[in-house]
Amino acid sequence: NFSHLKTLVVDDDVVVCESAVVTLREMGVTAEWVDSGRKAIERVRELWAVSKYYDMILIDWRMPEMDGIETARRIRGIVGPDVTIIIIMAYD
Repeated sequence: NFSHLKTLVVDDDVVVCESAVVTLREMGVTAEWVDSGRKAIERVRELWAVSKYYDMILIDWRMPEMDGIETARRIRGIVGPDVTIIIIMAYD
């Protein structure tokens, strides 16, 4: 039972985000998505300000403006080491 897990999916491809969220929800995970690193940081900061957080954040490695590595670094600066961040990529 993964219903206690709150997950954020971050990818500039909306179709990938929607598909990932559907799959996670089918597994019982509470999931939402944003389409940029900047939006992910804002969303994490908003939750953190009210003492809430994501249990897991899935971040696309290659995004325009801010890549997944930089996004993860900035999120880690907000939440510290206790939130699982996974960098994902879809390349050969």
